[in-house]
Amino acid sequence: TLTTFAVPSPGLPNGALPANYQALLDGLRISEILYRPDGGSDYEFVELLNISATALDLSGVRFTNGIDYTFPEDVSLA
Repeated sequence: TLTTFAVPSPGLPNGALPANYQALLDGLRISEILYRPDGGSDYEFVELLNISATALDLSGVRFTNGIDYTFPEDVSLA
């Protein structure tokens, strides 16, 4: 039997995702990206938005493609 999963889960057992992982998938969105702004400004950014009703724990969340950044421990997004 072939089973496909909607979300890759490397390092996690097959089946249900951990609650914090599912909360991030459901509630975390990239709402704005400013890359190479006019005038050569160095102020580039990625804006994150929490669309859920509860704070999201971003500890260990990381960008790995084009941006190299990992959120430190104890960072949340209300």
